[in-house]
Amino acid sequence: MEMRVFSREEHLNPQMRYSIFNCDEHDSFYQMHTHRNLYEMFLCIKGNAIHLINNKEQLISTGSITFIRPDDIHGFIDPISEEFQVFNMSVDKDVMEEAFEYLGRENANTVLLKPVVTPNRIVPKLEYPILRDKLERMFFLHGLETSRIHLTLRLMIINVLSNYFLTPSSINNENMPPWIQRVVDEMHRPEYYVVGVRMLYEIACKCPEHVCREFKKYLNKTPTEIVNEIRLEEAAKELVYTKKKVIDISGQVGFENLSHFHHWFKKIYGLSPLEFRYKSTVMDIGDAPTSRLQWYEESKDGLILA
Repeated sequence: MEMRVFSREEHLNPQMRYSIFNCDEHDSFYQMHTHRNLYEMFLCIKGNAIHLINNKEQLISTGSITFIRPDDIHGFIDPISEEFQVFNMSVDKDVMEEAFEYLGRENANTVLLKPVVTPNRIVPKLEYPILRDKLERMFFLHGLETSRIHLTLRLMIINVLSNYFLTPSSINNENMPPWIQRVVDEMHRPEYYVVGVRMLYEIACKCPEHVCREFKKYLNKTPTEIVNEIRLEEAAKELVYTKKKVIDISGQVGFENLSHFHHWFKKIYGLSPLEFRYKSTVMDIGDAPTSRLQWYEESKDGLILA
């Protein structure tokens, strides 16, 4: 049986430049297929399954979001759990490439485009209902002006890429020993990053001197820098999605000294925590909720920060 190839010509409304559907209604989504001039992202909203991508297996479970490139060959391996369900969003290649250029082509190449298998991320419980709501709202943009649809689409893509795939601690080095990736992934657990570098050394099961050398060699960062970047990613999300005080967020993510937290936050994000919160205050643009940090308007030259 010939492999199915999805293309924007047959799969996308040219006015919308994307399509979104619930996989329950599209059995072809489960079968092995590839794409031409399309990127794909899907959020698992129920159940679990084994995802086969470029002959590598990935576990897909509730709350995970997956990124697919035009040339990837992927599908799902039976048995798929009966309740398995995803929101799948296909996006015009040109629109996604525009987002890569804005967010930084080098980082996109390293994390998303060069690896054999693209990353699969777990959306934190705090953010999952917000992301799901945004995806659901993408179903109902048909009545808007074309310019508003395209703006909302770009906002959605930038939001997802910057929050889940191209974050400060994103890493992908094909020559990197697997234990380093495992340690960094484990350190995203709250009970680990709150403890800090001591826990990183403990789960690495290697002496601190060796860990420091390998981190510097493959990540060009110290273990302390990696831990603090992970802590600050979580702090940034708390600033955006909660009304907690800065001092409480600082302690929650593991910083014992508030001035130390401010120093690291400004180093990573270029803003103080309060400035970041102000610029990231959740607000509505038309029918699609987003945040001021990713609030862009169109100009002749493309997207500019409002």
